[in-house]
Amino acid sequence: MKKKSLFLPERIETNIGPLLMAGFSKKYAFGSSLNTEDLCFGSMPLSNQIPGKINNFVYRLTFDTDPWIKMECFCGVEVQSLERLPAPLTYKLLNRNNYAVFYHIGHISTMRRTFDLIKNQWFPESYPSLIGSVNYFFERYGEGYNKEKGIGDIEIWVPLI
Repeated sequence: MKKKSLFLPERIETNIGPLLMAGFSKKYAFGSSLNTEDLCFGSMPLSNQIPGKINNFVYRLTFDTDPWIKMECFCGVEVQSLERLPAPLTYKLLNRNNYAVFYHIGHISTMRRTFDLIKNQWFPESYPSLIGSVNYFFERYGEGYNKEKGIGDIEIWVPLI
């Protein structure tokens, strides 16, 4: 008999979106040294200057653009529209979806453990038919996130396509 994990999402969010985000994007080769925190929090102090910003969340989206070769990281904020979007900002539009939301406890440097639990335990046990079809997820950093300490108010949103 297969042992079930106790690792569960904090909640399931349904019918979310579409989400329109403005921010910065960078592609990384798999196996390269990733410094996505610098991409997000080195650049996102400019987030208060983005026209049409909806809330104070900072989002970090990770996309598999070419499996096993490269991935794209996007850091941004949710906006009402793309009008007056200043250069060098770009945008991402996530279609309406349902999401499993996990809360990350601990320092941002230990987030890989949370991702591994989601990918290797929760996902195969809960949605085995979706394995291979989910090509993105995002992290949402709330007002309680302390970027100097790297802790607090971090959620990981996994689409249930």
